[in-house]
Amino acid sequence: MNIEEVIKQAQADGVVFRIAAPEGLKVAGKPEVVERWLPVLRPQKPAILDALLRDEHERIMRCMVEWNERAALMTNASTTSEQAEAMAWNDLDLDAVFFGLYRAN
Repeated sequence: MNIEEVIKQAQADGVVFRIAAPEGLKVAGKPEVVERWLPVLRPQKPAILDALLRDEHERIMRCMVEWNERAALMTNASTTSEQAEAMAWNDLDLDAVFFGLYRAN
């Protein structure tokens, strides 16, 4: 089973992964579920962290593309590009995206 399958199966069982400093990776969930998964997850921690960071990077890049597109659509004769960018930023709630408070689909 590849690392993405391990992550999906663990998440389906209720394991929640969180990127955290200084450890790099934290898991949470029902104690019995976490205890069952820890022997599988521990040896694969670097690969899991890499996969989660890659997913996070891709999610942020999608948000930035959408932000740029929205800002371009909002720019008009009465709106400066800076105002349009600010409106698009707020519209997409990008503060939350960059601080990990919102998970886009």
